[in-house]
Amino acid sequence: MYSIDADWNLEHLLTWIQSYTDEHWHIADYGTFAVLVNKIKMIYFDVASGMWVRRLEPESHYPMLGTICNFHGQLVGGNVLSDWYGCGENSVVWSEIGSFNFTPGKGNVAGFKFLPAEGEVLVVKQLGKGVVIYGSNYIYYMFPAEQTFGFQAIANYGICGRSAVAGDEHKHCFIDYSGKLRVITAELEIQDLQCRRYFYPLLDEVITVSYDPTESRFFICGETTGYVLTSDGFLAEHYQRITSIGQTDEGVVGVAKESDDKSAYFVTEILDFHSRGKKTIQALDFGLEADQECKTGVWWKNSFKDAFSPSPLTTVNNEGVAHLPVSGSDLKIAFHASDYEDISINSLRIRFKITDKRYIRSEYASSVTAGSNR
Repeated sequence: MYSIDADWNLEHLLTWIQSYTDEHWHIADYGTFAVLVNKIKMIYFDVASGMWVRRLEPESHYPMLGTICNFHGQLVGGNVLSDWYGCGENSVVWSEIGSFNFTPGKGNVAGFKFLPAEGEVLVVKQLGKGVVIYGSNYIYYMFPAEQTFGFQAIANYGICGRSAVAGDEHKHCFIDYSGKLRVITAELEIQDLQCRRYFYPLLDEVITVSYDPTESRFFICGETTGYVLTSDGFLAEHYQRITSIGQTDEGVVGVAKESDDKSAYFVTEILDFHSRGKKTIQALDFGLEADQECKTGVWWKNSFKDAFSPSPLTTVNNEGVAHLPVSGSDLKIAFHASDYEDISINSLRIRFKITDKRYIRSEYASSVTAGSNR
């Protein structure tokens, strides 16, 4: 275990060979004090001795925990792994304020709660004015109520793992146990981003979600594939499989495994040009800056019951134009480049004609004619 300062100097803190595990570490960070847990071990900084302490067994004032976080100076933990007032995997505990003491007392400040649901607590994390409890089969919200906490059930599904949540006090992003990518706000509104087809194949891997606060983006990575979710809600595959992110004065740094494949491939949203009839895209004109060969194509379908079919990719010429007659009622534009770092697309002009005029009415019929550019 190491610490690192602003000048990137490493300081060795301790070595712990016994009971090695690759379980994700959860940390409650107070600056001068911190607690780390990973379901098997606990490490904390002992202020009195000025040393880091490692534990495999509980002590009288704290239990062994599977997850932990800092909530306004109060430690909140979940998944109790040792004997502690009958608590178990579906329990949460909280300490006295400003203290590493979880023992319930007469002041009713420290305490514990058995959640009325089956499954283990995987992550506790602050959101808004409370803490979200992410379980394997549930999601609860705990919030201050006088000197203790109240609890609210907010979802009857859980997350896929201990590293499948990231975010700040305003917003979290997580992968649920069915592979759905979801975002939850401080108002406890949960949105399904309709991306399950990308993450369901990764459920057999360890999925890690990391948050970049400088760009308000999330990296969602398995062991074989990585994705980035931008602040605008766009999802793209990423060549880095990121397992951790940190913010420094010099910018964002992280730990990642890199892929040799840095290609770019994107597909637009559905285009129907305000007509349900069949359209034929004749050419695509790109405002493009690139020092490499780029290709484009069209995904098409003629019925809402059909799946999209991709056309073969066509090379974009030196003038940024590709000729590729493709017809359909619903269309998407696809683009491919071998290295995403060496391209810049400033505009796209679509040359198309309407070949099926059955659905054209009124002003649109007089303004859009065969051969129109849109």
